[in-house]
Amino acid sequence: MPNVDWRFEGKSVRVFARNPIAVGDELFITYAGESIYDFLARRERLHAGWGFDCSCMLCKKGNADLPAGPIRNRMVAHQAKIMEVWKGNLENARELMNTNGAAISEMMDEAPRVEAGFGAWPANELHKFSMISESATGNPLGALRSCLALYYLVEPAQIPPIIVSQKLNTLFNLLQLVTMVGEMKDSEFEGKSKPKAITAVLQLQLREQFVGDTEKCFGVDSKVARYEREVFDDLVAEHEKRSHAKYVMMDGSLVEQEKFKESINELLTWADWPVRL
Repeated sequence: MPNVDWRFEGKSVRVFARNPIAVGDELFITYAGESIYDFLARRERLHAGWGFDCSCMLCKKGNADLPAGPIRNRMVAHQAKIMEVWKGNLENARELMNTNGAAISEMMDEAPRVEAGFGAWPANELHKFSMISESATGNPLGALRSCLALYYLVEPAQIPPIIVSQKLNTLFNLLQLVTMVGEMKDSEFEGKSKPKAITAVLQLQLREQFVGDTEKCFGVDSKVARYEREVFDDLVAEHEKRSHAKYVMMDGSLVEQEKFKESINELLTWADWPVRL
């Protein structure tokens, strides 16, 4: 199983651990990207692209993805259509939702009924496409619901684990969507309930978590970590000036950590997802 990730920083390559690594342990990376393929497609892609039959723990385990049958066949067909429209281009997100939105929603509802689970293909892609497309078509509530599932249900269940930087990207999207929904006026909800858990403090807490995870991912001394820390410090100062109340950091405060968990659980209840922190 992969135990390190890597990324370019200018002309250098930074390698960072996914989990604790003992002295003398061999370092492994993933050749399959973000695990966006089902078992059979992943095996074929690795063989065609790298010329070997993978024998990692995951491949030895066998096909644990969506069972064969009409639902899987329909998902494979929808997946091909989605990828044809998507092509990795954000500008295509609106068209993707307009032409395949119903199919995405149908697949998200059907997968759990055949016991595919949130860790099996294609849960990761479905929720990611749903989040991006809902946001692009002006539905931040729908995007927030998909993002909550992606971060708290889908990504934690992926094997091999999601690349750290990708999980960080999802957290950033969650932060942005919480901020966006928090700034919406009551008239913009069109009869839908506004998540009461979204407050200015929760937004800062998510930002604090994002800064801490960025520092763990890229290093405290990295340019991106230093930048995010400066942004966070400025936002805290602005909040304290506006509210005339001191922001208490979660880091080192069990009370604030519990308050954060309660707020996230309220959001998950609002979104009707079967998970709590």
